[in-house]
Amino acid sequence: MRLATSRNSGELEGQVAVWELASGHLRRAFSLTRVEALVFSPDGRSLLASGRLGSITRCQLDSGAMESGDPVQTGNALSLALSPVGDRLAAGGYDAGIRLLDASLQPLPLPKLLGHTAELTALSFASNGRLLASGSLDTTVRIWDLQSTRARTNRLERVGAAPRFAPNSGDRKSTRLNS
Repeated sequence: MRLATSRNSGELEGQVAVWELASGHLRRAFSLTRVEALVFSPDGRSLLASGRLGSITRCQLDSGAMESGDPVQTGNALSLALSPVGDRLAAGGYDAGIRLLDASLQPLPLPKLLGHTAELTALSFASNGRLLASGSLDTTVRIWDLQSTRARTNRLERVGAAPRFAPNSGDRKSTRLNS
């Protein structure tokens, strides 16, 4: 089991560390500019990190190889979520919008998902990969249907800003959303 940590102040600012919990050993460390969010790939072989300057960086944990997406395309991401199979990345941030990227950190041909009025604090894919929940400092949670050509949302008000789908949620074919 692995755990990723980051520091955003002091002498270790921007330091990302990946730990093996069973042994307590440091597996990999690298530095970025002010890390905002971390997410492991579903297979645990890579870690994605968003930086304050708008970049999203993937670190391959075995080799240490790193690749970054275009900051213009990703925005300043405060929250990241990978789909269950790792083929899509959702990034949400200060501009209250959600960008969807493919596995190579390139934008998908979908519009930016808009609807929140304050910065995004959390994103979560349902286990079927079709739904995405977003939480915001506007104290709302929105549910996005990513299969439709037009994003449909449920708006849950005054519920907080850290939604998470339960394991195996949304697996039924008849998942319905209210507009």
